[in-house]
Amino acid sequence: MGAATCFICPAGWSAEGGGSSKCRECEVGRYNSIEGEACKDCLEGSYRSSKMVATKCDKCEVGETAEIASTRW
Repeated sequence: MGAATCFICPAGWSAEGGGSSKCRECEVGRYNSIEGEACKDCLEGSYRSSKMVATKCDKCEVGETAEIASTRW
């Protein structure tokens, strides 16, 4: 049996859940910009949809708003 190898998940991905063996892309409405970092919620006034990279959230346009961890239609 081979030895296990640990690795750091890339930015936009996380192995949250303690003991997870796979990196998973941050869910919509969440992001991380540093490798090895846990995913965090987009702040109020920003969003991230499934079509966007998981390393940042975009700010709402003038006249729009969004709650914490929001997605965009």
